[in-house]
Amino acid sequence: MKAIYSLILLVSAFFICSCGGEKRDPMMSQLIGHTYWEIRDIVFENAAGEGMEWHGEALDGSAVEDLSLSFEGSCAQENCGQGVYIKNQASGEVEAVLQIFHGVEDIFPHFTRKVSIPTGEQLHVGCRQFCYEGGNISLSYKVLGAKVISK
Repeated sequence: MKAIYSLILLVSAFFICSCGGEKRDPMMSQLIGHTYWEIRDIVFENAAGEGMEWHGEALDGSAVEDLSLSFEGSCAQENCGQGVYIKNQASGEVEAVLQIFHGVEDIFPHFTRKVSIPTGEQLHVGCRQFCYEGGNISLSYKVLGAKVISK
């Protein structure tokens, strides 16, 4: 008899735990169904630069101080955060590596992009948010490394 009560208790606990779980946003579920590279391409579809893999290797930082990130205007979609721009104030073209953090669970915690910025130029490198029907994902940017590649 104890075995039957134990079994009923165990099955009841299983159903209670599985039904009370947090509901995931449908777009988040859709993103999680894609690979890291597919998501990166979706998020940065209209931004300068190219996606790259970075696993913590040391990067040349000799031109980091010659770059500035700014947040201005609005992104392609209305009410979807500000555009993110990088400006080169060095005496030559700079190649920079950017790290972009996001809050999507079950996906590597950041994207990494490489961009070449001509002297005195400002390039659009993304948005502060990735918006989709039903919500948005906040993005934060950091320059990991930068070096002058031509004068």
